[in-house]
Amino acid sequence: MAADVTQIPDNIRSQFGPDDTIIAMKSASPLGLDASGTVVAVRYASDDPQKPAHCELIVFRGDHAKVATSEHNSNVVDCINNETNKTAGTLAANDQLTVTPTQIAYVNLLPRGGTAYTFNWCRRFFAWHLQRVEASSVYNGEKGPVVRRSTLDFPMRLTWINLSDFDPKLVRDDLAKNLKTLK
Repeated sequence: MAADVTQIPDNIRSQFGPDDTIIAMKSASPLGLDASGTVVAVRYASDDPQKPAHCELIVFRGDHAKVATSEHNSNVVDCINNETNKTAGTLAANDQLTVTPTQIAYVNLLPRGGTAYTFNWCRRFFAWHLQRVEASSVYNGEKGPVVRRSTLDFPMRLTWINLSDFDPKLVRDDLAKNLKTLK
């Protein structure tokens, strides 16, 4: 069963610095192989105002009494191009994160589109892997708005990519090749 989290437990909060912001957090029981777990999107504070913020998606295993990092990735949550993530307060991006016992999804919102990454739990390999990528964009064409979308699914159009190994560069070319104009 998945659950929205309205307050950050101390044992999760203590994993980060005082100026880091947990922009999204959701829990599920079970979560993958574990009896329970919590997924967090965190924006780390930057010491240099000229340097862009760094975000990370972290999968914690365990309940709120004791947690340990199971997986993490610095490329799923975009804090460079996603204006929402750059400025989001505590748990303000919760709507962008979906967590179920066998799925983790994060949507990066852009001014004229966005990208959603969905990772599924594989019981056979005991791993979270990229299951689906959806990218969309809107621009002004000669006759009005033009909507373009590209969707890649595993195993038809995606190779196996573990959550911890994911980088958008790994799917960029395939997304471009699969781009379709909807309107």
